[in-house]
Amino acid sequence: MDERLMTAEQVADRLGVRRDWVYRQSRSGFLPVIRLGRYHRFRREAIEDWIRAQERATVAEPRDHRDRY
Repeated sequence: MDERLMTAEQVADRLGVRRDWVYRQSRSGFLPVIRLGRYHRFRREAIEDWIRAQERATVAEPRDHRDRY
């Protein structure tokens, strides 16, 4: 199993967002991060779990009754 950590650049590529968004969200606690001094690193498995959790949260949100028509 490959346990190498991802950089913010790699996470940004995976999520299709800018690198500065990854840094902001990791600093705020929204994205799971490992801090190594001034470096931010991310476990691939944690990012994939986070993506799945975001999908579940989106599906679980109540829909407005007008969406049925």
